[in-house]
Amino acid sequence: LLHLAHCIHHGVKGFVTREKAILTAGMKIYKDFSLEVLSVDEMLHDISALPLPTSSILKEAGSNHLMVSNIQDGDKEKVREFLQSLRIKSEEIAGIWDPGTSDSPRRRIACYMGEKIIGVAAWDAPNKLEKETKFFLFVEETAFMGQKVVDHFFEKILQDATIPQIRRIFLRSNFRQSFIAQTAVQKGFRQLGKGNFRSLTKISFKGVIQESNWDTFSKDFLSLSGFTLPSKIPSYQELKNTGIFLKRGREQARLSLLEFETLISPAFLMCKHRSALIIPIKIQYAEKLLPEIYDSSYFRIETQREELLHIERAYFRKPSKVGYFKEGEPIIFYVSGEEFGAKQAVGMARITYSAILPIEEIEIRLSRQGVLSKEELEDNATNNQVHVFTFDNYIKFPSNVSFRNLKKWGCVSEANLITAEEVSSQGTQKLIQHAFQ
Repeated sequence: LLHLAHCIHHGVKGFVTREKAILTAGMKIYKDFSLEVLSVDEMLHDISALPLPTSSILKEAGSNHLMVSNIQDGDKEKVREFLQSLRIKSEEIAGIWDPGTSDSPRRRIACYMGEKIIGVAAWDAPNKLEKETKFFLFVEETAFMGQKVVDHFFEKILQDATIPQIRRIFLRSNFRQSFIAQTAVQKGFRQLGKGNFRSLTKISFKGVIQESNWDTFSKDFLSLSGFTLPSKIPSYQELKNTGIFLKRGREQARLSLLEFETLISPAFLMCKHRSALIIPIKIQYAEKLLPEIYDSSYFRIETQREELLHIERAYFRKPSKVGYFKEGEPIIFYVSGEEFGAKQAVGMARITYSAILPIEEIEIRLSRQGVLSKEELEDNATNNQVHVFTFDNYIKFPSNVSFRNLKKWGCVSEANLITAEEVSSQGTQKLIQHAFQ
């Protein structure tokens, strides 16, 4: 207790212990004194939560290929030449080469088109005690698929976190290249100060926010953004009708649920009475469209399909129950039992777009974001029309949910998930509590 008092007095961020009584009281200690109590096992898990990336071919392009790879020391001169070609300042180049610490090494990755570097990114590895990170991102946007590479790097930084973890990300980039800034704003980054477009920042939370962790999230959000949230989590009806209010001094902002989840993405605000949609997906498609399905390492990619480069991915299906698919609504992916699938709910995402489109239009606009061939699209068509929905903010469940439990909680109708089904708010709450326990 004396050690705790010293930590509180001196404003220490974290207290590491094996004492069960202190660990049990950890949430109350944090709420009252802003001191986070951590177990030794939790600290070790967080520091080594995700490995560094390995080489991954993402797209074949004639004789060349698009590849994302961990930057090696031998690549230093090649990386420096690339950054200098974009007129990047020396202090930002130094930021790319900051190695971090032995316990928490920096992520340093490059994207190659053949032998040529077309993109470089670096950021701090996940760390439960460190809630701020600098994200260096430089991409030759005019290169073939350069804009897709921008999408890919943003997806990597937002997914590279443990659950639940909140961070403030500071983006350092070359904003003469407008697509990076445009993509950042779409993902919830906001300008820091006036007239200084070189500094964009974002609060990012990976996980689910519920009544049980609202106080903790609100305090973290206040400390990182300066904005106060409502004292209690708003009801779903309030969020739909009036949105959520943020206050900072005399400044006040009102955001819709969609806007707020984008601001803190990849996060879900799962208040009472909010329901979800559940949809079956075959294992062969899940492994391509949801590459994190069974592997906690976000950097492991064993496919050569271009859809992995996109922030938003597309799912194609027969045009039935289209009215269920609404922008901003959570959707849960269930891997069916076909082809020896797991018969488990494995993760959730947010619907960003839904429409019935002709196959020809899909091939032009959206085919690269999905995993179906033209023949498979035709098999799912009715009068040459296919239902397509796109999704973002995919989060793999820490604990998959079995069909048996889904059935027990009323998440599955008598149709047994042969197509999309609506899940009641009560069923959604039980599913979420189990998946993120």
